[in-house]
Amino acid sequence: ASRSSAVSARGLSTGEFFIPVVIMTVDHDCAQLSRFLRLRTLEQKHHQGLAAKGRRFLGVARVLAQNPFARPPDGEPRFELKPRIAARDKWRRIEGLLRLKSFVLEYRLALAAWRAGVRGVGFPAGTYLLRVLHGVQCAGAA
Repeated sequence: ASRSSAVSARGLSTGEFFIPVVIMTVDHDCAQLSRFLRLRTLEQKHHQGLAAKGRRFLGVARVLAQNPFARPPDGEPRFELKPRIAARDKWRRIEGLLRLKSFVLEYRLALAAWRAGVRGVGFPAGTYLLRVLHGVQCAGAA
């Protein structure tokens, strides 16, 4: 059984599969090579400029060689400082931290009582979500 082939404007078809025909001209290849060389020169220029400043430049080859699922190593401790209070004045910051500490203490005591079934317990001012969702009693704003 002979197989017939047909040539169309898009490529060669044998009936079972399609082979695209790509015709590249010498001008196209030269333009592509010229762009590649300009890019390579620019990349080397940036690499040397950064190296002179003591910095590094990966480049395309090293970027593509990286594992896309890799993560940076844990270089410094995380989640130790929780910046909830910001103030330029040291004493205002300390006052804010003390107010926050007393709020958290009052809130935890009230929440423990509320979880134990005491529904009439009062929560400190600033409690929002429990008041909205469950209608707990809250102290007024100071």
